[in-house]
This record gives sequence, C-alpha cells and structure tokens, in this order.
Amino acid sequence: MIDRQKFYTILNQVTQQRRLQDSPDVNLYQTRILDDLKTVQLIYAFNNQLGLDISANDYDEKLWQTPNKILNQLEILSQTK
Repeated sequence: MIDRQKFYTILNQVTQQRRLQDSPDVNLYQTRILDDLKTVQLIYAFNNQLGLDISANDYDEKLWQTPNKILNQLEILSQTK
C-alpha cells in the first residue's frame, strides 16, 4: 500500500505545488502542472522514495492525468512487481 502522505509530498515537491491533495482530480497535464520532464522526475522520485520499480512502459498519460489516477496506478504497480 502506498503511503498517501508521502505520495503527496513527492508530488508537491516535483511539481512545485503546495496542496495538490486538496485537488485530487485536477488534470495535471491540462493545467500544465506536469509536463514530460516533470513526469520523468516524478517517476524517478517515486522509484527512489517509495521503493517502486516504475519503467517507461508502465507510464500511460491517460492513467496519470490526476493525482488520484497516479495513486491508483502506483497501487496497482506496487502489487504486481
């Protein structure tokens, strides 16, 4: 199980946002909070700080559009690897 507080701490740090946990359904790409470079940084941070093994093949922008969707994908990935 992914630690939600740690997830949001990482997400807020990488995106340089303060309180994304208050808007868990905001589209991070449409609002330009995330772009390609920040997505790579986010994956790297999740791998290092949450002990995950996310590869480029695991990423699908449709499944990573909102904080809730990212958290859901991380939960799935943490159980399958």
